[in-house]
Amino acid sequence: MVVLKLSRVATFTDYFIICTADSTPQLKAIAEEVALRLPRKHHLGKEGFPDSSWVLLDYGDFILHIFLPETRKFYGLERIWADAPSETIKSEP
Repeated sequence: MVVLKLSRVATFTDYFIICTADSTPQLKAIAEEVALRLPRKHHLGKEGFPDSSWVLLDYGDFILHIFLPETRKFYGLERIWADAPSETIKSEP
């Protein structure tokens, strides 16, 4: 998972959180779990569907992008927003 701090380079959000799911069922499960755990009043929108290989969840201060590997590579958000400071977060086994 990568967190891009966009507050220095954009005005529409403070952070992009970008993660990769290994499969369509995992992508769907991640999106559903995030939606369950975060307050609904802060959820501003959703784009994409698990079957389309990506989902975006907009929470205002941050936007979560969940991709399948090939789709993440195609969109290259880390490359597009290379001016933003970033931090890679390793998942625990």
